[in-house]
Amino acid sequence: MGWDWKRRGHSDYIKSPMWKNLRRSFYRNYIGKKMICQVSLSKIISAPELHHIRYPMEWADDSIDNIIMVSRDSHQWIHDNLLKRDYDTKEQALNHIQFEYFKQNDARAELSRVKSK
Repeated sequence: MGWDWKRRGHSDYIKSPMWKNLRRSFYRNYIGKKMICQVSLSKIISAPELHHIRYPMEWADDSIDNIIMVSRDSHQWIHDNLLKRDYDTKEQALNHIQFEYFKQNDARAELSRVKSK
């Protein structure tokens, strides 16, 4: 049956060997490459974090295609500003998250510019 998230939640899964193996597999793709936040599109200076696009019905169904690499700040921003939402594809998730992120940051920059006049 796999990892039933209804019985054992996200925090248990993140501590599990299953998640550690998936995370290791994800990072293996980035050995020797620049790590770029897939939300802010900026270089990640400190330790990257991984964000689930959607929570699978069973954690055993989790995959590399279901996670994105983000900076700590972007990860916090996602959880603070976006309602939990399931996306059909990784591309759909990234398009929506990036759109909302840049829309909010562009509005802040414009407000700052106006205040400085």
